[in-house]
Amino acid sequence: MAISDGATAAPRPEPDPDDPAWIEPPVCPVCGVLVRVYPTNYDRWVSLAMVEPPAKDVPEAFRWRLTRLPTPDPPSQPISWP
Repeated sequence: MAISDGATAAPRPEPDPDDPAWIEPPVCPVCGVLVRVYPTNYDRWVSLAMVEPPAKDVPEAFRWRLTRLPTPDPPSQPISWP
């Protein structure tokens, strides 16, 4: 499940407070969007976008997450039994 979700990468190490080097925020290697790394329930890490990008900028493999669910069918008429 982790591999199919793309949750295989380890988190970035915590920055040293005494290190004056500039820390660049992580970006998605596929689309270049700023991401934040979160732990999952199965001891893996997943990178999620910090802002919602336009659907056309999302790689096709991940567009299923942006689709709306179809509206349910209208209720049918009750069936009367003789």
